[in-house]
Amino acid sequence: MERGRFYQQFGERSGSEESGSARHAFTAFTERLASARERTQRQETGLQRVHPFDPYNLMRKFNSSYERRQWNDIGFQPTEEQNTKVRKVRFAYGIIAEPYCAEKTASGESSRIHQDTIVHEIGIDQQEHGNNSVVLTDEERKILVKVAQSEGIPCDPDRTVYFHDEIPHANWLDKRRVPTPTVVDAGK
Repeated sequence: MERGRFYQQFGERSGSEESGSARHAFTAFTERLASARERTQRQETGLQRVHPFDPYNLMRKFNSSYERRQWNDIGFQPTEEQNTKVRKVRFAYGIIAEPYCAEKTASGESSRIHQDTIVHEIGIDQQEHGNNSVVLTDEERKILVKVAQSEGIPCDPDRTVYFHDEIPHANWLDKRRVPTPTVVDAGK
């Protein structure tokens, strides 16, 4: 991804033009995340399609760029705390948005491609980190509510805990699990 391209998706000319601290840039990121639908709908070309998966995908790109230390893709150098906030909001959003992220194929059939991405990534978090839920701070909850409302996804503004089992189970996880070996008592 070229320099600043991540922020071009939010309507900025260049990520390098972001002024102020990482905190200011992060706040600007979350504001653009919540208003991506509005801007896309106003575009005259009509070529870009808005989908409930888009905010999830933008947050996963943020986390991925952070972990690869590709600050230019993000447009600023976020802190570990900011990366964690985006990850938690991403998973909470994925949990509530998953049923709405079905994709229509060219033939008009329904595809689970975006839903399966969400289920897969939350399943990885569950398997690798032992997480069964996402607990949001007040700030994270406010971000989630803004993003969900901008996409028309129902979201309880007072809710702070989102459970992984609210979405379908990732069947592939069962195939990857290593069975627990049977313990045999050698003395018997």
